[in-house]
Amino acid sequence: MEDVLYWGHHNSGAYVTKTGHHWLEKQTRALDNSSKIWKKLATLKVLPKIRIFGWRVGNEALPVGRKLQTACLGSGICKLCEQDIETVLHAVRECPKTQEAFVMSDMDSKLPQGPFNSGFQWLEEVVQMLDANQFQFLIILIWNVWNRRNRWIHQNQLIPTKLVVDYAQLLMGEMQGVEIIAPQTREAPMTTPRWTKPAAGRMKINVDGAWSKERNIAAIGVVARDQHGWLLRLQRTNLKELTLQRQRRPVHSRRECGWQNRKVGKIG
Repeated sequence: MEDVLYWGHHNSGAYVTKTGHHWLEKQTRALDNSSKIWKKLATLKVLPKIRIFGWRVGNEALPVGRKLQTACLGSGICKLCEQDIETVLHAVRECPKTQEAFVMSDMDSKLPQGPFNSGFQWLEEVVQMLDANQFQFLIILIWNVWNRRNRWIHQNQLIPTKLVVDYAQLLMGEMQGVEIIAPQTREAPMTTPRWTKPAAGRMKINVDGAWSKERNIAAIGVVARDQHGWLLRLQRTNLKELTLQRQRRPVHSRRECGWQNRKVGKIG
């Protein structure tokens, strides 16, 4: 049989200017949507590891059951629902346990309902339907859902859906008041001790401070976590505000004690 040229992007197999232009438009739209997704993820006010998680969802880069099945490392069935093969889309959207989190957080009515073939295709529709805050909360929520799945598989601990949603809402609320600044390069590398979980029944509070010479801003941050490493409280305090409060505190104490005629000097 003689070889013939075949245009694979149209049913007729024949290339004409119209079909070529149509194919080029589809490629351009795909690139535009892809660019929107990555820009949205890059500007999220979340921890860097949550942004990386969103990127992994869009690139089908999570170690889900189907990939493990391909490597002959399991049946591929979702460990949470035990009903379907676990794909990236199943883990972050279609699993009944994930749907519970969507319903409990009132996100189910805001998300696209159509069938999707991949996490990227789902995110394409999500970016168009949600505003910036809703998209940020969704990424935080499915990150918590994924962590709940991992904890169940590797530690045999099933976190209740309500706790997953509450933690996502807490993290969303706290992160809205935090300004994330790109770290500056250091002249010499610094080693940081690895964080460890507290003992059972206890919580661990970590405190750190930072100062920007260029902006003349100083602040301290406080993070409290429980024995499982789950966030209990996250807060940032401006040191200028804290200094002002310290200066005012003696004045309030003086008034409470009736010392109306005493002068209180400046502290600090």
